[in-house]
Amino acid sequence: MVKDRSLITPPIHAGVLNGITRSAVLGVASKAGLKAQEISITRFDLFTSDEVFLTGTAAEIIPVVWMDGRSIADGRVGKFTCKLTAEFKKLTKKDGVRYAL
Repeated sequence: MVKDRSLITPPIHAGVLNGITRSAVLGVASKAGLKAQEISITRFDLFTSDEVFLTGTAAEIIPVVWMDGRSIADGRVGKFTCKLTAEFKKLTKKDGVRYAL
């Protein structure tokens, strides 16, 4: 999720997959103007965030604008999600992803 110019993701010990796409997005966060943080997230945090997105190998970055009958922020894809997607695509087009896990 994005909140107050921070990219916030749960830590690995919370059960998220320590995948290549996640690592790549965390790596390009500063290029998108975001400070990356790994902290525990609640549903309330997601509902009150500025932006939410999911990452995955095949999906890459998927914006989330609606969750459990509620819109996230204004219900549109956020500017940082767009910036992260652009930076991720640059990274994978140029070099592929070479992050050690």
